[in-house]
Formats: sequence, C-alpha cells, structure tokens
Amino acid sequence: MSYDVALQTQYPNVAYRTKSGLPKGATIKSGGCGPSSVRNLGNNLLGWGTTIPAVAQIAVDCGARYNGGTTIGTLLKAMREKYGGFTCDYITSDMDAITAVKAGAMAVIHTAGAVGGTYNKLLSTSGHFLCLADVSGTTATVIDSNAYPGKWSENSVRKKYIKTTSQTGVVKCSIAALSAVVDYYYVVKKTQISGKEVEDMTEAEVRKLIDKSAEEKAAKAVSSWAKETWEKAVECGVLDGTAPQGSLSREQFAAVLDRLGLLDGQVPKVYKTIDDVPDYYKDAVQKMIDCGAISGTGDGELNLSADVCRALAILDNAGLLGVEFTGEETREKIYGDAT
Repeated sequence: MSYDVALQTQYPNVAYRTKSGLPKGATIKSGGCGPSSVRNLGNNLLGWGTTIPAVAQIAVDCGARYNGGTTIGTLLKAMREKYGGFTCDYITSDMDAITAVKAGAMAVIHTAGAVGGTYNKLLSTSGHFLCLADVSGTTATVIDSNAYPGKWSENSVRKKYIKTTSQTGVVKCSIAALSAVVDYYYVVKKTQISGKEVEDMTEAEVRKLIDKSAEEKAAKAVSSWAKETWEKAVECGVLDGTAPQGSLSREQFAAVLDRLGLLDGQVPKVYKTIDDVPDYYKDAVQKMIDCGAISGTGDGELNLSADVCRALAILDNAGLLGVEFTGEETREKIYGDAT
C-alpha cells in the first residue's frame, strides 16, 4: 500500500516555536515530529490534504506547542474542530491500541527512544512521535516523518528488526517490537455516519458532513436520463452548465425564472379601491358592488385583480350584469339562437 508521506526534514528553515518564541531556533525539522505525524495520519486516514507547516501553525495557535515538545491531544482537538469526522482516544494499552488499528484506525505514537533491552533505540534515540498506519497479522506499518538518510542502518537493532519499504519514511516491524518501544498511543478513528457514533458528533462536524455530501453530489456528471434536457437548458442560457446534480437554492430558482422571462411584467395587477379601477372596467365593477356581489375586504378596499376586472367587463359587455335571466335566456344571450 502506498501512503501520502511528508517529512519534517523537508523544513529545516521553517520555524516551529511557541508564541513567545521558544525554543529559540527551533524548526519543523528539529522539533516538528508531533505536527508532522498528525499531518501524516490525517491525510491518510481522513483525507485532510494539508501540509506539515499548516498543522504546525495550528499547534502554535491552539497552544499545543510548548517549550520542549507538542501536546498531541490538544493539537488533535484543534484539528477536530477544523475538520471534524473523527474521534480520538489516549491509550496506554498496547493490545487495545493495536486491536483498534487492525480494525481500521490509525494512531500517533510516542517512543522515548532509549528504552533499553532488545529493542533499545529502535525507532529513535530520544523522544519522538510517529504515525502507526496499519497492523496486519503480527506486522506493524509505521510512518516516520524524521526518516533521514541512513537512519535504518545506523545501529544493529534497526538493521535486525526494521524492514524498510520502497517509500521513504514507511517502515515495518513486529508488533512485539512496537509494543516494547511505544509509551502511549493517540488512536484516531474515522467517524461513521451511523449508529451511536453519530450521536457523539458536534454540530459543526454534522454540518461539515452535510456540506461535503452536497459538494460531492454537485461534482457528479449529469444523469443519463436528464442529459438531453440539461443540454437544452444550458444551450438556451437558462442554466450555466455547472453542478448538474447540485441543490437549487431559492435565489438560484429566482435567477432561472428571470432567465426564462417569467418575472418581467408577470406580477398580477391589483386594484385596491374603486378609484384605482380603470374606466374601461369601472362600470362593471360598480354594478357588482351595487348589487352586493362584491364587498371587498373592508374600509372601502376591493383588492381586485386585473383578471377579475377584465372578466367582469366581458360579462357586462355581454349584458349579463345587473339583469336576471333564466338559464335558457342566458345561453341565448351569449350564443345566440342555435336553432
């Protein structure tokens, strides 16, 4: 399996210090294993698509960076607020952490380096964070952001117990060796949108999932059944040709109606009082008022639409207002003698 790996050694001149500037002269290369390992975990497990300097800056801003190291729990909390979509547990049990990683999680791990015994200085000579990317069978896959040239052959322990891969920074070792050198694990699990796990999500996380789902849907190509209609709509300028499966907001709907010319002069004309009614409708409307057929809405307000006034005028011109006819007489008045 290929991983998205970034190395802290790429940033010898990018500062990584507290807000007060400590440790003096510290850079990502010299002390950025924490944010580097968080970045490698997040990009591979959660698809962040971020960089080591970006995560390092978040560590500084949230206070995770201190004079001497990085508080991973604080940094992961800040990353969760930014990206959402995962849970994080601090675990000291090797078995629990390894079981979680076997099930699909990843972990930021810490080694003291000089641990003594068989695996002394296996992953580092001093305190160091790495990313535990996978556990399969009895083999663990680790991403080391501080994989400088010759690291894995500089002592006999590493030569014997570390297996390098074709990817710089990705190495393998036994879970027995891993358990012997790791002090603690920050186990990160991708949040599933189902069951009880969703209940643990914050509102911001839910909103991000909804937004992400909408973006993914909008990015899809037009469906085969709608292709012809979609092309017609784009060709005549009703739609702009983007996001065929995206949601339609009310403002977008209004824009579509406007492009169709359905908003030009289409607002129904309403006459508030008899004085507002045009003279060519007024006689018909007045007859209806006089006979009590129209009373308006009170205070002299009629609020009659132009369409109603037009209909009344037609009836008046046909002589059907103000005069009582039988059904037969009405038909004759309108249609004439059909015999």
